[in-house]
Amino acid sequence: NMLLFPFNIALLSIGPLCSLAIVVMLEHSNALVPAPFVPRKQSLESIKLTFSFRAMTVAYGVVLGLGIGLTTQIQGGAPLYSGMACAILLGVIAAVLCLRLAPDRVQQNGAFQILFPVLIIALIPMSFLQGMPATVCNMLVFACFALFEVTGVYLMLFLAERHKASRLQLACTLQACLFAGLMVGHVIGVVATSSGVMNYSMLSAAALALVVVLAIMVTLFGIGPVDRNGAVAGRKDA
Repeated sequence: NMLLFPFNIALLSIGPLCSLAIVVMLEHSNALVPAPFVPRKQSLESIKLTFSFRAMTVAYGVVLGLGIGLTTQIQGGAPLYSGMACAILLGVIAAVLCLRLAPDRVQQNGAFQILFPVLIIALIPMSFLQGMPATVCNMLVFACFALFEVTGVYLMLFLAERHKASRLQLACTLQACLFAGLMVGHVIGVVATSSGVMNYSMLSAAALALVVVLAIMVTLFGIGPVDRNGAVAGRKDA
């Protein structure tokens, strides 16, 4: 639906050109230090992401997929698309502030805890409000998605540098888990609402309940991203 709006098509066209320009600039930079190539097998011997961390990332993706999917029920137009762009920008700015002000917390997988209060604030009104307030809550979910993306990729790059692992492998593993969850959440929303089994208010309440469960799990079990036993064993073998 959004491709009908010319501004989005322009962004779609400009995006790859911007990426190419960044690559060219980096290649001409004297300060650039290329990342060493690490084979996947060697990377897996150095570090493994825990199953609990990957499962938690998928679960967060489901929540974000449900929330972002709600925008398909909102009347499209310039105000909605501008709001989405502003929300994503807000999330990126929040992520940059987190990385500048509390880098240690991000490196210790603090993104999950950072998202708890914002997601709860966004999902509670979505359960019983309609119109503009619900749309604003949707935008908060977009901001949470952007924050999770930036801090998550940073965490993977940090772990790759620390454990001499493949940056590409770790970053792609995180992305695969997150977007698998997004897809599942969106499919659940579409199927549930189109079949009449649930409405979006009920889905918002279900997503809120899932966030509370995730918050309890992270708080009680202290879920970390690194399988330290496997990493240590791999280094000893090497």
